[in-house]
Amino acid sequence: MRHGETEWNHIGKIQGHMNIPLNETGRNQAKQLAKALGNSGISKIYSSDLKRAYETASIIANELNIREVIKCPLLRERSFGSFEGMELKQLLAEIPDYETNWDLGDNSVIESLTALRRRSVSRLMDIVRESQEEKILIVSHGAFINAFLYDITNGQQGPGITEIPNTSYSILLYDNESGWEIEFLNNNSHLSKR
Repeated sequence: MRHGETEWNHIGKIQGHMNIPLNETGRNQAKQLAKALGNSGISKIYSSDLKRAYETASIIANELNIREVIKCPLLRERSFGSFEGMELKQLLAEIPDYETNWDLGDNSVIESLTALRRRSVSRLMDIVRESQEEKILIVSHGAFINAFLYDITNGQQGPGITEIPNTSYSILLYDNESGWEIEFLNNNSHLSKR
C-alpha cells in the first residue's frame, strides 16, 4: 500500500527521501484503512523508514494488534535528489519524461526507474522468502510500487500508466511456480467520500 497523505502531497511538492510526516488527512486515511483491514489476517508489517510510511504502518499495526513494524530503508520512495522540496512543475519543466524515462543517465540527480525497479523487486522477493506463507502488509510509496508493478505485469501497469492514490492498497499473491498474481489493484474504497 501507499502511505497516507502529507502536506507536501496536498500542495504538490516532491518528497522523495525527504522525511515528511502525515497530515491530519493522512492520519485519518490510515485509520480508515486499518478498520477495513481488521479481519484480513495480516500477521506482519514492513514499512519504508520514512516518516509518512512508518506512521501509516504504525497506525495500522496498532489497530491490528501487531507489535512491531519492520522498518526497511530499501522500501523508500525514489530519490529525486536536488528536486526534493520543489514543486512538481519545476521537475516537469526540466525533465518532462522523468516518470517514464527508464534510464536518465549517470549524470542525473534522480534515481533511475531501472535502479528503482531492481531495488523494489529484490527487496520484495526477500520479504516473500522471509515471510513464507504469512499474510503481510508492505507500506511504501507511489513510485516504488509502480516500479514493482511494471516488473510483474510486463509493463501493463507502472510509471506513467497507474495512479497510486494515498492509502490505496493492492492484494498480490506469490507462488513459487507461477510467480506474482494481482488479485486487485489500488483499492481505496475504505476512504470516506466527501
